[in-house]
Amino acid sequence: MVSNFNIKLTNRENPVFWAGETIEGVLSLSTKEPITCRAVRVALQGMGLVHWHTGSGDKRTDYHGRRDYVCQCITVFGNFQATEVLDSCGENAIFDADSGNGDMYFQLKGSAAELTYAVRVMDYDWGKKDDLLGEVIVHVKDILNAPQEGITYPLKRKGKQEKGSVTLYACEMQHSGGEKLLLIRVVSALGLRKADWFGKNDVYVQAFAIPSDTNPDEAIPETAKQCTLPAGDLTYPFMFRVPSKQMPSSFEAGHEVQSYVRYYLDANVDIAWRGDPFTEMFLTVM
Repeated sequence: MVSNFNIKLTNRENPVFWAGETIEGVLSLSTKEPITCRAVRVALQGMGLVHWHTGSGDKRTDYHGRRDYVCQCITVFGNFQATEVLDSCGENAIFDADSGNGDMYFQLKGSAAELTYAVRVMDYDWGKKDDLLGEVIVHVKDILNAPQEGITYPLKRKGKQEKGSVTLYACEMQHSGGEKLLLIRVVSALGLRKADWFGKNDVYVQAFAIPSDTNPDEAIPETAKQCTLPAGDLTYPFMFRVPSKQMPSSFEAGHEVQSYVRYYLDANVDIAWRGDPFTEMFLTVM
């Protein structure tokens, strides 16, 4: 179904990066026939783990510890992009530019200023349909190269005014492979309505392209959840910024005491009810 599934860096030969640097690369794959999928995604992951034990036999006690340092995921092929989920942030979701948890990248095939996107603020619900907290139609020309504190839009829901606002920033990025990417950064989503009877909102933001003449006084039509990956040899550019804060260096140690800090890129084709084609590349962060 999928072959030659590989990640290749384009802005350096060796996979060694300093905190704060940008990772640029391309994801390549070959398909013999079109594939119905939900998306093709690339993620930057970083975690630390430690495990040790005392005693032996019936008196053995094991100890474990784990911490995630970075978890950024982008869609390189699909119908929409989404930010990371901010767990239990409630009515006010403030995204962190350093960690990249509010960044969404779109591959450009023309002028960014001519594009229009639906931006939807969502409440993630495990096991059931996510709640729409509010949405807005954004003409990219209005936020392109705005001040980095962004432009604030009041939210609507089903064409009517809704509680809350979302603040956005956008710029064009030149990829080292030659392509241009559009970065839409969510700065914050504030004053949101409460969607859950119990607990706090788990907020993320999604965006997808829509016609520029979409009526702002009506509900924005849903985008299709699935898409068709074409047959052939395919390449998709991607870009991540390694956070500059709380990023310990890569580290491996021990046999009796297992301890490591690992960073890696992974990619998958998200196919419903089937095992996902998957590839990964390990990185060193200094």
